[in-house]
Amino acid sequence: MRSFSEKPAFLTNRLSISLFTFFTILLLLNVGSFCQSGKTPVKTKPKVPAAIPLPPAEISETEWNELVKSFAAEDWDQTVLLSSSFLKKFKTDNEKRELAQIRYFYLFSLAGKVSQSKMTFDQLKTLSVSLIGQKFLMPGRKVLADCKKALNYICAMKQYYRTWRVTATNREFTAIHAFEYIQLPEKVDTALYPDKEVVLGGKLLKIEFNPKQEVSWIMRLYFTALISDSREHDDGKVLDK
Repeated sequence: MRSFSEKPAFLTNRLSISLFTFFTILLLLNVGSFCQSGKTPVKTKPKVPAAIPLPPAEISETEWNELVKSFAAEDWDQTVLLSSSFLKKFKTDNEKRELAQIRYFYLFSLAGKVSQSKMTFDQLKTLSVSLIGQKFLMPGRKVLADCKKALNYICAMKQYYRTWRVTATNREFTAIHAFEYIQLPEKVDTALYPDKEVVLGGKLLKIEFNPKQEVSWIMRLYFTALISDSREHDDGKVLDK
């Protein structure tokens, strides 16, 4: 009679097979690990650091003086040439808001070329359309409570109490380049700026061209406003950015 302590043959055989299988798998794993460790390590591409945006570039003093000189001399061809090259070169404005000023030089000078019959109204429309929605900064001008027929002054419009306007002409007052309308977020009393030069600017909303395409006046410009007095471009004095 077989004792219960004796293991049946099928259990012994199964145990032997199991042990054999276990050691075989363990051996294969060790061999696999050895083979893996012997492989040439895979080269990983170094991580490229994220590009850090460069600070807004500034126009050199020499370039800026050349632009201002041509604008003051009413050399519209040269001013358009210089300002257009700067607009292509610089895409981000700096603290001096030079880009906003250059946009004004450019558009005003394009109108000057039209007034001298060096450019057509159609060409002006084509070149100026990309400026809509951009920020502008105008030259400093004095404020008058009642302009009447005064030119190149900042005036309040009586019928539109939140709108200031400028009739911007050439130096000889022979050509109106633009009627400029600047809408303020609130009414501002012009008496606050007696004999004071004010720098106006804002986002260009719309351009209307002389429907008769006559050079007596070229266009109307409509802006939402920011205002900075005495040439101090201080955000504390900005009414609307």
